[in-house]
Parts: sequence; C-alpha cells; structure tokens
Amino acid sequence: MPVTTTDATTVRDAATVRDAATGHETTRARETAVADRTTAGRASAAAEGPTALCETAEAGGFSASSVTAEAGGFSQSSVTAEVDGSEAARETLAADETASGHESASGHESASGHETASGDGPAHHEAASAHALTLAARRIAELGDRARVCGLYDALGAPMYHDLATYDDPETRALLTAVRATPGAVLDLAAGSGRFTLPLLAIGRQVTALDLSTDMLALLRTALDRAPASMRERCTVVRGDMSRFALGQRFPHILLGTTSLSLLDEDGRAGLYRGVLAHLAEGGRFLLTVLERGDCDAPDETAVRVTGAGGTVYELYEHWPAGADSRTVTLLPADPPRGDSPVPVCTDRVAVLDLPRLEEELTTSGLTITSRQLLSPPGERHRVTLLTTEASR
Repeated sequence: MPVTTTDATTVRDAATVRDAATGHETTRARETAVADRTTAGRASAAAEGPTALCETAEAGGFSASSVTAEAGGFSQSSVTAEVDGSEAARETLAADETASGHESASGHESASGHETASGDGPAHHEAASAHALTLAARRIAELGDRARVCGLYDALGAPMYHDLATYDDPETRALLTAVRATPGAVLDLAAGSGRFTLPLLAIGRQVTALDLSTDMLALLRTALDRAPASMRERCTVVRGDMSRFALGQRFPHILLGTTSLSLLDEDGRAGLYRGVLAHLAEGGRFLLTVLERGDCDAPDETAVRVTGAGGTVYELYEHWPAGADSRTVTLLPADPPRGDSPVPVCTDRVAVLDLPRLEEELTTSGLTITSRQLLSPPGERHRVTLLTTEASR
C-alpha cells in the first residue's frame, strides 16, 4: 500500500480528507557523530554528496518556501556568495550586529562596513571588522564565490540536515517512552525527514507526519519507500502549516520536537495551540520539547566537526550569545573538493523561546502542564526539557 499523501496547497476540505498541518523539524544539528539505526535507512540524496546536490540546484535554483525568514548572522560585506533562487537565504547574508557582537557606539566597525563615530583610520576598522565576524562568517568568506547559501530545510540543506539526524538520542528515547505508556495513533508535528516518525512506526504506531517543507517530506517518503510495507501502511504524510491545520480526527498523542515551536511567531504559536486542542483525544497528551542554553559562561560561538550517517564530515557552527533571543546555526562540508566547484552552506537563524514564557503561553491557551523532564545533563550547552501537557478541564 502506498504512503498516503496530502498537499495543503490542493486540498481544502478537511472534513472529507486530511488537510494542512506542520512546520519545520530542528535547526538543532548534532554535535556528535551519528549512525543509522532505522530499518528505513537514509534517502539516496544524502549519499550523492553535497557537491552533487549543489551542482544540481545551481542549474535551476531551489525553493525557499521552507527557509525561515530570519536567516542571518554574518556580514554581507565580508562574504561573497551567490544564492540561487532563495530570497530568505539571501537574508542570511545581511548584517546582524546583535548576533555578531558588534557595538557601533563603542567605535567598532559595523557589520555593514561603515565607519563609526570613533574616527579611526581604515586599517583600524578593517581589523575591528575581521575580529568581530563570527567564525562561520570567516569560513564562508574563505569560500568566496564557491559558497551556495541555503536554509537547513530546502533542496540543498535538507539532505545535509537529514544526514546528521539521529534516531537514538535522549529526546527521541524520552518521547518513545512516553508514547509507549498508552495506546493510540500519533500526530507528529514538524515531522521533517522522520526523526520521530520512523521510530514510532517501528514500534507499531499509526503515525500522521506533518511538515511544511516539501524537500524534507521528500526525504521522509524516500525512507518510507525503503521501509517494510507494514510501516508504510501505518503512515500518513501531510504537507501544511502547523499553525493552522484541520485533520478531522483526534489523537491520543501529539508530538512537537526541540526548536520547532520557536520557528513560529506569537500568533503562529497561538494558532498551533488551538490546533493541538482541537485534535487531542479525550485524555490525550501534547508532548513537546524546548531548547535553552545551559552553559551561560561558555563562548558565544562553537565550532565542531560532525560526521553524518553517510560518512560525510561537516563543520557545524552555532552562534548563541547568552541571553540572546535567537541563535544562528551554520553547516557546511568540512572538506570540500579543491577547485572552483560550488559548496553548499546551510544557515538558519532560529528564535529562542525560554521555558517560563512557553509555560505561560501553554497555560493561557488552555493546556495544563502535567510534567517536566530535563533530558540533558547540567552544564551542557543545549538544555532540553520535555513538557507533557493535556487539555485543561
């Protein structure tokens, strides 16, 4: 039996068919080497390598529909990068003085390259600008015209993101444990390429996987095509917006992973909460995780090498000043081929939603928090908390 698929751009009647739902999966990339632990395996696109993907997209451009509009974090003046068809990815190259730590009033050069009130000479400002750039911006500047900037969820970025997704991490294990406690179908919001969907199918659950990115869902469908028929038959793939969806059914379990919620603005989150309440079965639970910084004294930016399931080694940069309202993640191949071949550079700026504010929003919307579970050891840079909620009585 083929995988059931619904596209919200063509389906309007939620009373008779499965309609719109979802957002993106996590800009949270892994800082450890990962291995493939699913029976479904990986999409072939990742195996073809990032350079091949980049060359393919270079010919005809790529969709920017799934790239967050807030992408950014490094200086346009210092980076020369051609972006094929993605307006949102172009915004990644815009100046981000706050994220980069620039303070024009102090006499430092701004990200746009304009001199400030200090009146120092050009040499001083060039040195100040180079010092202020993030590590990711410097690396992209080294690539020059070879850089092809994209988002983490579009045609170039999705396979790289998928290559780093792991199905055996504390978050996934905690969610599986919670779902196992009671029977019933699962609605996986912002399902992406299947980080939660595939393990849920593997334990025998009926899963509706919802996401906005066509590129991420294409990877999920490829994985499902390679999975046993018994898994495919229990999966319904839906494309749409997680801030406004109507599926015409209720679920005992609704899941939303890591930073997906922070991809929505306040109005979008309010719409999400309404949708969740409309789709929770009697006694059902909405499980979601929130990401915060847990190492406030650590550097603002980290740079690590990570190995994908297909063997590709990547450079992963995260710029996240303590107390900032957003973080910028940049991912690119660590060892691109020599010469002038294009190099994909995935970057997204993601809003940070702290736990107290999230809990207040959930309570106000009509959801009661029944438990909180810290999923990461104290002191780690990424502090992940799992919230279990239910409809208020």
